[in-house]
Amino acid sequence: MKQSLSIHRAARLLNVSPAFLMGEFNRGVLPLDLLGGHHHVAASEFHAYRQRLRAVQTMAMLELSQQAQQLNMGYGDS
Repeated sequence: MKQSLSIHRAARLLNVSPAFLMGEFNRGVLPLDLLGGHHHVAASEFHAYRQRLRAVQTMAMLELSQQAQQLNMGYGDS
């Protein structure tokens, strides 16, 4: 049997709500399995999703940082 995390455990590790993860499942972004009446995510799928999420977050932070520098908001070299 492959290792999996409950949707609640996965949500805690990602600092999001279980409802958010269900939304990701409904959009086809995160595959979930129904085990014993509860949703679970395979550990490998969880780790891949977390990496994708972190990459998106990093890109957003870089974009915000660049915008702040362009608007002379006191960030970066002066």
